[in-house]
Order: sequence, then C-alpha cells, then structure tokens
Amino acid sequence: MIMNKKLIYYFLVFVFLTTGISKDFEGVSSVNRKITAKQQGMIKQAKALQAAGLFDEAIIAYENIFNTYPNLREVFLPLKKLYLNNNQLDNAQLIAKEYIDSNKKNMASKIDAFDIYIISDNNYWEVIIKDILDLKSKNYNYIKKIISILLNNNKENDAINVIQNIRLEPNRK
Repeated sequence: MIMNKKLIYYFLVFVFLTTGISKDFEGVSSVNRKITAKQQGMIKQAKALQAAGLFDEAIIAYENIFNTYPNLREVFLPLKKLYLNNNQLDNAQLIAKEYIDSNKKNMASKIDAFDIYIISDNNYWEVIIKDILDLKSKNYNYIKKIISILLNNNKENDAINVIQNIRLEPNRK
C-alpha cells in the first residue's frame, strides 16, 4: 500500500512538472505519409477478418501487408495486438524489430513496440527507455507513454526510476 501511494505521488509530481512543456506525441511512423488507396483496401480487408473473429486469417492478411509495407503503423499495431493476444511472442518480437528498423529507429516506432519487449522479457525495453531519457530535447509525451506502459506491465519500480531521472535532471527548468 505504501508503494502504491509513493508511486502515485511520483506520477503526480511528474505530470505536474511536465504539464505545458511537452511536445505533441506524433504517434506515427518516422515520416508523416498518407496511406495509398491500395494499402487502405488491404487494411480494410484485414480489419474485416479481425472483426468477424477470423483471427488466424486476419494474422495472415496483416502479415502479407506487413511484409510489403513494414513501416506502416496502421498494420503494425493490429498485428502486434493479434500476436500478443495469441501468445505469439517470437513473432511479435520479429515484427517489432523489422518495424523499428524500417522506420529508421525513430522514437515513435520504438514506443509502439515497447510493450512487446516487456511482455516477452527481452531487455531491449531498457535500451528504449535509455534512448528516450538521453534525448537532448526531451519529449515528455514519450516519457508519459513509457511510464504508462511500465505501470500496465507491473514495472512500478522502473516507472519510479524514470520519474526520478526526470526530476533530478540538472538542466530542468
């Protein structure tokens, strides 16, 4: 109970300190691009399969699109969800790496894949946290997102460490 109160305290301090300072979270791949009509059609078909409960078929459809367009967030996120829901952690890690690489290792793509690494006990999630904290220009929305993911995955101590790292930053205004 004390740990929860302490965690809530740190989180509230973090939110108050970062309010009004953060940049908008892009939440998109490295390049703001429009999806072509062909891509939209393929994604629509995969979504229809998923909505119909045909998860194996949806996975195949999303994999086919992902193999051609590995940088599309609109394909990566539902495929990631399907893999995680079906406990296909190896496949999830494979697409996470390919997605991050195809997006030139930008932070938004790393955050999109962050929870895969936590769930699959791959320590690359710690590298992602370090990369985000080492940015010269802090994006506090990225930090808020990783804290949220950490808390959702029972990594309270790691979330507290991230908050303390930000609080103790020497150049913080």
